[in-house]
Amino acid sequence: MLSDAKVTGLILGFFCALGLGGPAVAQQALIDQIVWGGTHDGERERHTVSVDDCVLTTYRWKKFDDGSEVLWSSFVVDVRGITFGHDDENGRDFYGPGEAGTLTLILFNVQEPFEARHEKSRMRKLRPDHTPSPRNGGETHAYEYKQQFMIMHVGAGVVEKAESFTEGLLRYKREHCQILG
Repeated sequence: MLSDAKVTGLILGFFCALGLGGPAVAQQALIDQIVWGGTHDGERERHTVSVDDCVLTTYRWKKFDDGSEVLWSSFVVDVRGITFGHDDENGRDFYGPGEAGTLTLILFNVQEPFEARHEKSRMRKLRPDHTPSPRNGGETHAYEYKQQFMIMHVGAGVVEKAESFTEGLLRYKREHCQILG
């Protein structure tokens, strides 16, 4: 069964294909597809993504037994620098599924001169070259810079979401974020 966001994206895409939606509607439909595919609420973690112009931001919150959540990891990256690690066995831009289709790994490679800014909780091990994040005065989070990172989703429906996310992001990059020479 398709989610409301997926149905909305398909409807917007249909109108855009007929030339009835205009560029802004087509762009928003792709953003909605990316956000739908990158959002997942699992038992122990919650993931969301946002797209602002050509910048993708991922968020991963870790859930604790007491009901609290901590921003565990967030990546900010210019879409123009993104390529995906490719699953050669299945011919997809992500790895999965795991047992019964409940696991996907989306592997990001960031080509120079771009890099991904990784904001992570100080509850995790930090690299020596980290810098303080302004979040909570630098007391709770730090920045590291990376050329590779991943998003892992566990649970029902994650294969469809990974396909929607990677296809949407690659199309968004191609249609809205290419550097014109």
